[in-house]
Amino acid sequence: MRASTIVLGILAIIFGLACILYPTVAFTSIGWVLAIVLFVIGINLIGDYISARKNSMVSGWDLFSGIVTVILAVAICSNGFISLITEMLIVYAFCAWIVISGFLRIFASIHLKYMGARRWPAGFIFGMLNVLLGALIMFYPAFAGMAIGIIIGIAIVLQGIGLITFGASIELID
Repeated sequence: MRASTIVLGILAIIFGLACILYPTVAFTSIGWVLAIVLFVIGINLIGDYISARKNSMVSGWDLFSGIVTVILAVAICSNGFISLITEMLIVYAFCAWIVISGFLRIFASIHLKYMGARRWPAGFIFGMLNVLLGALIMFYPAFAGMAIGIIIGIAIVLQGIGLITFGASIELID
């Protein structure tokens, strides 16, 4: 177990560095990862329905939900256009969140200004930066894709380091 954990950690670091070096590839893989997760969830829903129908404590809607989820997962994997739309929806949803939270930060800091707070400008400035970043992502979605790919890579490298340190801490059992 110790050796396999360390090897997995090393492989994770290599994979994470590849994501950092090729962030657009890492970003475009998000659609595949989502499809795989959806597929597993769909199969699980179908399996739950099949195993629970003997007790009649399940709805046919659960089966329908599982089938639709599996079909969506297969569609994302098999159709590059749907995969691209999925990835772009992720980017634009992220962009919308950044812009909305930026405007809310601006409104909150203006409110604090009228309440007499002295430190309101920092919130206003960071809110403006959020709105500008959101606009940058909206008009240059590849920028967000690269950033997300780099973040994925960093997270995987950190996981790899954690696996190596965990594997190194496992005592050998004789």
